[in-house]
Amino acid sequence: MADDRPGAGPGASPGPAGRWAVPGLLLAMACFGLARFSFGFFVPAVRTSLDLDVSRVGAIGSLSFLGYLAAILASWALTERFGARWVAIGAGGTAATGFALVAALPGLPGLSIGLLIAGMSAALLLPPMVATATRWSHGPRHDALAVTVGAATALGVALTGPIALVGAGRWRPGFAALAAVTIGVTAWFARRFPGEAALRSRRLPDDVTTFVDKPPRAMRLMIAASALGVASSAVWVFGRDTAERHIGLSPTASGTLWVLIGAAGGFVIVTNALTRRCGRPGAWSLLMGVLALSTALLGTASHRGSLAFMAAPAFGASYLILTVLLLHWGASLSPDEPVVGLRFALLILVLAHTAGALLVGEFLEVSEPDTVFMTMAAVAAAGAAIRPDGQPGVEA
Repeated sequence: MADDRPGAGPGASPGPAGRWAVPGLLLAMACFGLARFSFGFFVPAVRTSLDLDVSRVGAIGSLSFLGYLAAILASWALTERFGARWVAIGAGGTAATGFALVAALPGLPGLSIGLLIAGMSAALLLPPMVATATRWSHGPRHDALAVTVGAATALGVALTGPIALVGAGRWRPGFAALAAVTIGVTAWFARRFPGEAALRSRRLPDDVTTFVDKPPRAMRLMIAASALGVASSAVWVFGRDTAERHIGLSPTASGTLWVLIGAAGGFVIVTNALTRRCGRPGAWSLLMGVLALSTALLGTASHRGSLAFMAAPAFGASYLILTVLLLHWGASLSPDEPVVGLRFALLILVLAHTAGALLVGEFLEVSEPDTVFMTMAAVAAAGAAIRPDGQPGVEA
């Protein structure tokens, strides 16, 4: 069957999708990677500068995820009204604005407001990603979306450290550097992305009403996503700070751990191969086990960091592949509208991250990091038993 999409066919030029693929991925990196997870990299410097206790750090760490929740409902209506291009550009501008506010405004209010605003960018970018995947994806659109979210997150985490080096380890100049990079990426995307009015998201069914006819399967996904989000929050928010204050690593060594976590996320490209090899249930259980073990090692002082450099890439690879598996799982719950299921899965994961950051912060106030990280590892291990169906991915 001939492919009538733009740029398809032998000898064809790259077409619109080829022109904006790289800037589009980098924009997703800024919104899904930098905006949601960069705070964890700066926690040691922020705690020292603002004299924050761990419970307050947990509350601040939840704000970028809370920003996602605050913007998700409006984002679909905005894309339906104004089209994918302008909302995607607005998402990049929102992330850059949040970073700039963190860098420019004094004290805790500026940090909090900036992270909240930056966190909105991922929610704003998701509907344009759906619209463009529907228009140009050469495979199931939910598959392209899931892999893009995973790869962009990995890239953002891996590049946070090198970008922050511009600030010489100081968090305000570091966030200023993130703002500058995001502005540059957004400008490049704006130049390359076509201004086609047809690229608008259509109104999707409400998530809750879509899943009322399949409560057992949806509930299983909600429990599994909650386990993934809550358990991983210990590392995403407190991992680097714990590596320095509790395990005794240097700032350089702890920064290297962070880069390794992101770089290992590149293994999202093997998700389909792993699923074919182990099946979706087997892959989920295996990777949740890896996440549990790596979480325990990243928060335990007994090895004095000797195992942390193996645990960090294991955590990054397992978390990001699990994220892709979770999004596929969500899509399979709504075969007529896979994107609705994907959106539902991502929403539950973000809710779990929000609660997890708060919970871990409060837990660290009253317990040693060893105990907290081992508890979060147990949560991940329990999540290994809540497995998806063994069905193949749905087509969209």
